[in-house]
Amino acid sequence: MNTRSLYACFSVALVALAACQASGLDDEHELLGDQQTALSSRGHTLTPDWFPEVITFRPPGCTATKIAQQKFLTAAHCMVDLAVGDTIRFTNEPLGFSAPAARIKSSQLRSIHVRNYVPPKRYEDEDDIAVFTIVDEDAPVYPAMRIRESFFGDGEDWFTQVGFGDDAIDPTESGTKQKADFFATYLSYWRDHSGGRSFDEETAVFNRYLLAFTDDNETRAPGDSGGPAVTWVSGRGWHVIGVHSGPSGAADIHCLARTSRAFNWIESVGNVPTMPCTFHSNALCSSHGATCERRSDIFAAEWDMCRWASKTTSAACAPTDGIWTTAESSFASNAPGSVPPGAAGACITQVTNLE
Repeated sequence: MNTRSLYACFSVALVALAACQASGLDDEHELLGDQQTALSSRGHTLTPDWFPEVITFRPPGCTATKIAQQKFLTAAHCMVDLAVGDTIRFTNEPLGFSAPAARIKSSQLRSIHVRNYVPPKRYEDEDDIAVFTIVDEDAPVYPAMRIRESFFGDGEDWFTQVGFGDDAIDPTESGTKQKADFFATYLSYWRDHSGGRSFDEETAVFNRYLLAFTDDNETRAPGDSGGPAVTWVSGRGWHVIGVHSGPSGAADIHCLARTSRAFNWIESVGNVPTMPCTFHSNALCSSHGATCERRSDIFAAEWDMCRWASKTTSAACAPTDGIWTTAESSFASNAPGSVPPGAAGACITQVTNLE
């Protein structure tokens, strides 16, 4: 990824941003020519504390995001030549495969799940999204990133993309983890610059893909495919909103498959069975009318948790020793799977709360 090709309306100064916002999309597009020189000196290989959830993996040489225990999100076209049982090498190190050998992991693929994709790629009626799981992960275990459920639409403007692609401006940084901020294309602008698509095709592509302004010649870099588009959710951290797919066929716009469209599917496939609870935890949960399961959070901490699965409302949970935990809560955000996909909440508590 050339992180120095950040497109459309990026503010070198607040004055420039204000002028850009006031002038409309066509003017925003034109401002790039005046700002690109200044912007092209901004990006560099990230430090280890940036996006440790994002990995590069071989084969084939793509980017992916860890979203749960041993579970990764990437582009479907990255998985077409892989099969269950194949071994991949992967790392979240900023230097990618130039990192020390001890920092590079390997594992067999446990499962591969493709959303809706048959090559060659068709943006109008296919989702370039896949989930894969690995058999095991050596320590240190990478953290996981949550997926934003809601649609990223007109008016939200900026998002960040992360990838391990080639760097056309500084080849010495090719294959390293870099980030770039992009301006999301409005539907109205896309209709005027969609490369000759019909009205129905324009709508279908916009609903399936997050469309980003880009430098047409420098950000379609091998290695970025499968990398996440992320946005910051106040109080809850970075969330995935898209998966890098490729060029749209229209000048200066590239496509990232929307994860909001596939949210329930992503949450439901490929989940690795949790480790069994201890004998003590099983007995304790059972004595309180609950079942026990082993859970982990995005920080790689693990614990035993009691669940009252039949208590599906706050009122039903109240008489138990469980805690009604909503899907929007920080606990649910930090502990993927604690609240089932599509549920409003869950009646649960950590075993330590009952001891």
